[in-house]
Amino acid sequence: MVKDEIFINLETPIKCHHKGQLEEFGELVISAPNATVLRSHLEIKDCFLRAINKSQITEDKTSSKENNSSSDSEMSSKHISTFLSMQGEKMADMFDELKKILITKNMCYLYKDEKKEQMVSSIFESLKLNDLDNCFGEYVNNFILASMK
Repeated sequence: MVKDEIFINLETPIKCHHKGQLEEFGELVISAPNATVLRSHLEIKDCFLRAINKSQITEDKTSSKENNSSSDSEMSSKHISTFLSMQGEKMADMFDELKKILITKNMCYLYKDEKKEQMVSSIFESLKLNDLDNCFGEYVNNFILASMK
């Protein structure tokens, strides 16, 4: 079941101004995709499905009785971008699509003690790479894989 929103703890908190005060936010909230971000959502979904298909074709060619790898739905969020890259997908394009989704009004915000700060391009660009990988993986797990179950 697809959630209405997901909460992601940031490894590296983000400092930004909120109502005139410098605040440090350690959590990110992403809303479920809607028609406004449909194109970017479908680009990420297509990329993921292509990679799954390539992976299954490769597994079929090299499978043996001893090869019982875990399913892709069990993949940790932090490893999804690595998996996609290993299947030949262009992750730079996927992170551009993720950025388009997250900076769309009402799609993503920083969160701390009931305070919310809308995600904008400058905040997105200050996210550390580990946090971006995690956000991408959580997005795929919660809004793409969950919709396929």
